[in-house]
Amino acid sequence: MSNVQTLDWIMSLQGLNNFRRLIQGPGFHVKASNCQYMVVYQYGSAVLFNVEDHEVEDYLQLVKRHASGLLREMRKDDYAIKEKPLLVEDMQGGPDYIVLKPLDTDGIRIIGSILGQSIALDYFVSQVDGLVEEFAGINRGMEKIGTFTMDKKKLLQLVGKANSNLADVILKVGLFERSEIAWRDAKYAQIYEYLRDEYDIMKNSRL
Repeated sequence: MSNVQTLDWIMSLQGLNNFRRLIQGPGFHVKASNCQYMVVYQYGSAVLFNVEDHEVEDYLQLVKRHASGLLREMRKDDYAIKEKPLLVEDMQGGPDYIVLKPLDTDGIRIIGSILGQSIALDYFVSQVDGLVEEFAGINRGMEKIGTFTMDKKKLLQLVGKANSNLADVILKVGLFERSEIAWRDAKYAQIYEYLRDEYDIMKNSRL
C-alpha cells in the first residue's frame, strides 16, 4: 500500500465517516494501477484505489487506529476509472465511471478529492435533514399552541449543531477551495469540473 504523494494522510483524524472505492474498469492497464492507493482526508473520508473487496476492511482498520469520533454507520460507494491512451480527448465521462487518456497520481489526487467531498456531503446533508425536521416540529408546536415551549438549552444546542455543520462543510471539506493541480493544468481542471458537476458538489453544499 502506498499513499498518494502530497495528499492528506492524516494520522490525527477527527473520524473516519465514509469512504469511496475506486475500482478498475475493463481494459484498465495503466502504470498507476500497479500500485494501491489510500487517500485519507481530515474531514473523515477515505478513498481507496485498486483495492480488492477482501482487502478493504484491512486498510480501513489501519486508518481507524488513528481516528476518533467514528460513526456507527459507514457510507460506501464504488467508482470506476478506465484508461484509454488512444482517446482523442483527455477524458470522457460515463455513468459511475470516468475514462482518462493518461492516468497518473495527479489524476488520482483530483478524482479522490471530489469523491471524498461527495460522500462527506452525503453525511452532512443527512445531518441537516434531521435538523430541519426538528425545527419543523418546533414550528408545528408553536402553530398548534401559540407559544414557544422548547427548553432554551436544547434550542441553543440545535442552533450550535447547525452552525457546526456549516463550518465543517466550508472549512474542513474545503468545498470552495479549488484544487492546486486544477489551477496548474487544464486537463486536470476539466476532470475536476466534470466530477464536481457529476456529483452536484455545489448543489449539495447548499445546506
